[in-house]
Amino acid sequence: MIEHLHKTIDEAEVPPKALGVAGGDGTVAAVSAVAAERHLPLVLVPAGTLNHFARDVGIDGIPERGRRPGDR
Repeated sequence: MIEHLHKTIDEAEVPPKALGVAGGDGTVAAVSAVAAERHLPLVLVPAGTLNHFARDVGIDGIPERGRRPGDR
């Protein structure tokens, strides 16, 4: 997956300004590594079964409604 993502980025007509990922810990780890290596911001939607990464950063569930900037 990591090699494929690097290849996709390298072949893009316009370089990405950020990377996004929805998945479990393995997918998040792979895409995070590429984002870090390329100094790109990362957008994360935890969607795995156990979501250890999400819990480690304080995300413990999906709210009933979406949040908007400035919501507390």
